[in-house]
Amino acid sequence: VREKNGYLREVITLHFADSDTAQGLVYIATEDNAAYLGDAPTAEIARQIAEARGPSGPNRDYLLNLDQALRALDVEDAHVAELARHVRHLDSETSDA
Repeated sequence: VREKNGYLREVITLHFADSDTAQGLVYIATEDNAAYLGDAPTAEIARQIAEARGPSGPNRDYLLNLDQALRALDVEDAHVAELARHVRHLDSETSDA
């Protein structure tokens, strides 16, 4: 349900470090998607994530769970980690207010 907001649904081939491959499902936001921010600053993207909520729950939970899962797998994704850091910072500002 979360990705029904105008995302393209694509099946792609995933390539792993051990040379294995698998089919994966990805959702891509294009410029005609109402939620697409383009080359917006990371802080602005994080703010949108922190405020977004839908039938599947808060988008911030999806991001923070993704960040945690990637870390548990020792996968470094600088963009996800930076977004998560910003969202945690926004959360701390909200709880301090």
